Amino acid sequence: MSEPVEIGTPRAGGSRGPDGVIDCVCCHRAIQGRVRTIGGRPYCAEHYARATLGSRGTWPSLVAMLVGLFALGLVMFVLALASQTLWMTAGWSWSGSSLP
Repeated sequence: MSEPVEIGTPRAGGSRGPDGVIDCVCCHRAIQGRVRTIGGRPYCAEHYARATLGSRGTWPSLVAMLVGLFALGLVMFVLALASQTLWMTAGWSWSGSSLP
């Protein structure tokens, strides 16, 4: 069962107003110029910019995450080498049989 869809609502195939012009799904004003869509829903330039605002920082944050992950791995590697050196200088071995 589906409900009847009125003209101008987001699910109304293109959101065309009574005059046949495509309306923005947010402000319901006629869209002048290029019609931008997200998921098949038309947006005016202002609301399209607001809807996609958070996606501009995707690549820089991904690069920052990878650099941070590499730095963490490097720190862990240095700590492992340092702890191995401490164990060897103390005369301990990893076998567990010669622990003091």
